[in-house]
Amino acid sequence: MKLQCIFLLIAFQTFIISFSFAQQDQGGFLSPNDSVRRLHPSENTLLLPKTGFILYDAPNGNYAGKIAVGFPPNAPGTMSPTAVDSSFASYFAPFNSRPFAISINDYFETSDDCFHLSFKAQRDGFVQTNGGLWIAVSQILESGFKLVYWMDFYTSGNKLLEPRAEKKLVLRESPYTDAKIILEIDNYYFFISIDPETEGYFAQAKVYQVHVHPCNDGALEGDNILQIYSGWIQIIDEAGQPMIEHSPGGC
Repeated sequence: MKLQCIFLLIAFQTFIISFSFAQQDQGGFLSPNDSVRRLHPSENTLLLPKTGFILYDAPNGNYAGKIAVGFPPNAPGTMSPTAVDSSFASYFAPFNSRPFAISINDYFETSDDCFHLSFKAQRDGFVQTNGGLWIAVSQILESGFKLVYWMDFYTSGNKLLEPRAEKKLVLRESPYTDAKIILEIDNYYFFISIDPETEGYFAQAKVYQVHVHPCNDGALEGDNILQIYSGWIQIIDEAGQPMIEHSPGGC
């Protein structure tokens, strides 16, 4: 009996440690909390704190520069204020170098046409931006922002999702990488509806196989639906990045 309890304790500790590492390995994006969100337009804008974010070359490392809202100061020729809507203007000011504008395409777009700074990893109280530099989580929270992990984002709300073009996505019978494959999913004739039920990096899902793509006037109902499959889909890959995507701008 005592030996059984020891095995159960070890299994529980392993689960907690694995869950902790899973969260730290997972990417996502930065979003304002409710009180700060009310200060921004409800849609069609870039969501960054007015004070911007300080970046470092490593967790607890050296100052590398700052991301800020607006047009780059004292940087002639990088971007004309008339070339972009000020709602989407931001720049990076590297340490000891000239500031330069950041393209809105470098941000992650949500379904409300708002753009967010994304991150690809988390370590030692810092998150790593896609450009490789690091932001302190304490700074993010003090700015009234929060971390939204990919897993949480894609399993919440009523999103219609597709596989990322570069990912091989399959529907499985259970939430394990060695579980039986029900269906291989492409991004031409299949659409995914995720349930909130999750297990690790897997989520329960319904997969709709359609005859005509919705962007070509195909409806997700009636005769255009050839079949509906149910099972489990891996949402996040081993690098902590999403294997599915939404279409914020529509077709």
